[in-house]
Amino acid sequence: GSVLHLDFLGDSIHRPRVSLRLVGYSEFVSVMLSAVNAQGGVVPFREGELLQAKVIAGNDIGAFTALVQKVYFTPFPYIHIGYPDVVQMKVLRKHARVDTRLIISVAREGHESAPPMAGIAVNLSASGMRLEMYVNMLGRGDRLKIALRLPGAGEERTLAITGTVRTVSTQAAPIGKAYCGVEFDEVPAVDRLILEHYVFQG
Repeated sequence: GSVLHLDFLGDSIHRPRVSLRLVGYSEFVSVMLSAVNAQGGVVPFREGELLQAKVIAGNDIGAFTALVQKVYFTPFPYIHIGYPDVVQMKVLRKHARVDTRLIISVAREGHESAPPMAGIAVNLSASGMRLEMYVNMLGRGDRLKIALRLPGAGEERTLAITGTVRTVSTQAAPIGKAYCGVEFDEVPAVDRLILEHYVFQG
């Protein structure tokens, strides 16, 4: 179920990164990945292609290179890649984070009758975001429903995420604005895949 982010190397280096789910592995033999992306599309692979795989493991990110060993289409599309001899680990602050200027829609729980508010996500990770909002629009502890659009598998997808405002600060914010730190609740698997894909690309 873990998400692996795959970059193509060698002769396939021009191909865009893909994010796929781990199906299983046989230790020291191979790693089996679903060949279906978050949109339900089948990702084509050729046996012998060289890949670099990255995966978030707690507060670390692991990376390794491997060859595509076998490609199967039944009973579902999946591939075998080589079991890594070495996995390079890098400590993350908490989650990889990317600077953005994404326009998002924000609704506060308990204020469903009010129209959604517009805001700007100034950075984004798989576990939260920093919002730029007008002063006094949000307070610490507010529960939020957030809608944002991110590219995934060549098209944009609208993600619906819930979370909690953990910090509010006007320090370094534009005049009349505040920065709000939002911690996400558990993100659905497909949306998390798209989030991580976007963050890694950034």
